Amino acid sequence: LDPPSKGFFPVYVGSARQRFLLPIRCLGHASVRILLEQCEEEFGFAQSGSLALPCNVELF
Repeated sequence: LDPPSKGFFPVYVGSARQRFLLPIRCLGHASVRILLEQCEEEFGFAQSGSLALPCNVELF
């Protein structure tokens, strides 16, 4: 896979780990913060490598 462009970061979503490239500025958006907090509460910080979110792609 190609590395993300400057200002973007990869997120892998769902059981198939579909890759999305998000602008870093999205980290400040309330809905993204809520999703990250929910994942932290459910799964903790014990992830190696890229950020993976176990939610449905449709939800994301």
